[in-house]
Amino acid sequence: MEMLCVLILLSTSYWYFKTAPANTPLTLRLVSSAHGASALVLLLLAFAVGFGGWHGEIGGRLFAWLQLIPLALIASSFWLFRGPRSLHWLQLLNIPATLWLALIGNMLVTGKWL
Repeated sequence: MEMLCVLILLSTSYWYFKTAPANTPLTLRLVSSAHGASALVLLLLAFAVGFGGWHGEIGGRLFAWLQLIPLALIASSFWLFRGPRSLHWLQLLNIPATLWLALIGNMLVTGKWL
């Protein structure tokens, strides 16, 4: 399940970047397509914390707050993206994948599993 979520996040970010018009500034293309990549960076950090043995409650709270970054990037992509608006339908897959990996990451960071 987690690999499917990773694939969804990567492909969504890729298609947002790829389908942006060529005359769109690079920084705007990167920001409007960074939602999946940011969620994956947070997951990799959670793996490092979890398998490094540094897990705890404080890290879990911080990780939960950091999850606002990919969610804010998803919301901002609705306004910043200059490409076809139909691409926003991918967010129906991207948002649940982001939330699922946030749950997995939170369990890694806190050390408390379901």
